[in-house]
This record gives sequence, structure tokens and C-alpha cells, in this order.
Amino acid sequence: PPQYKHPRTALDPPTADPPSLDSSPLRSSGFRIPLTGRLTTVYILNDMDVYLETDRLTLRWFTPDDLHLIVELDSDPAVKRYIDNGAPVDHADLVETLEWWLTHYPREVGYGFWAAYEKAAGSFIGWFHFRPGDAAGPLEPELGYRLRKQAWGKGFGTEGSIALIEHGFRELGVERVYAQTMAVNIGSRRVMEKAGMR
Repeated sequence: PPQYKHPRTALDPPTADPPSLDSSPLRSSGFRIPLTGRLTTVYILNDMDVYLETDRLTLRWFTPDDLHLIVELDSDPAVKRYIDNGAPVDHADLVETLEWWLTHYPREVGYGFWAAYEKAAGSFIGWFHFRPGDAAGPLEPELGYRLRKQAWGKGFGTEGSIALIEHGFRELGVERVYAQTMAVNIGSRRVMEKAGMR
């Protein structure tokens, strides 16, 4: 698969212990990891708080109240064209999907699924994920993204991807980032290429 290579960097330890599964990470007031980089500023604090920002995007933690956002996103046949063979939305499946996403925050600190908002409009445009893949450890995370059709062709996918990749190498100490898409999905392939993946 396409990959982006960069020398490994070190991660400073968090200023507090991460929350346990017994207390929702989305409502934790004591967990704070300040991280900074050229393209990113990261703070993990409370409900709806920002994980990462770029010039035009804000990526925040998902919450249990965000189900309608991913249902709406996946209800667009254009968005699902290369996903699940274009199958229609399965509401029950998306409930389980969101629940699974929420487990990443306390279990894999610094990794997970992030709701993406366009700053100028304050609107939800999709999501990104940056997490250990099924066949690799935490130092070889997978990058992924799914954006609303209205957000296509504006560079948001590339902007968010570059920020996550740089954050991964600079702050999380990753050694390799990979992503995958169908060969016919030209738009997604271009995002990977522009983000420096090869």
C-alpha cells in the first residue's frame, strides 16, 4: 500500500494519566496532552474539544451524540460509491461503528477517529482516522478519511491528512503511515499522493 516514511521522533509523556474505560474519555476533565507542531495544535480536554487544528479545519473527538452526522454522511450514494460496494446505510451497523470508534480514545491514546469541521462555515464535512491498522502495531498507523461531497476538490482531505501524518511522526513517534483505497478511486489516490505517500 502507499506509505509515507520519515525518521522516528519521540513523544513527550502526557501531563496526566489517560482516562480509564470506567469514565468516559469524552467527559474527562483531568486528561490533558498539549502537543504542538508546524501545522497542528493539539489539546485533549473535555466534551467536544479539539484534537487537532489546521488553517481551515478543526478535528475533534466524536461523541455518542454524533450518530446523525455519520448517518447523513453515509447516506450519500456518491460518498459510498467505493465503500461497501455502495450498499445503503445500515443504521444498526453505524450505531456499532460509532461505539467502536469511541473505544479508541482511552485504549489507544493519541489515535482514533476525528470529526472534521470547516472553520469558516463551522460545518461538519466528514471524518479522518489515524489509528493502528489491523496488521500493524501502533508505530505503523493507518490514515483514512471520508468527506461529504460538498467538501470534495477543495484540498480538505490533503490538508487534514498532512496534519495527521506530521503529527504522527513528530509527536507520536510513528515509523510509517499507510493508507489504502481502490485503484479506481482517483480522488482518494490524489489525496494520498499530495500528502506525500508513495
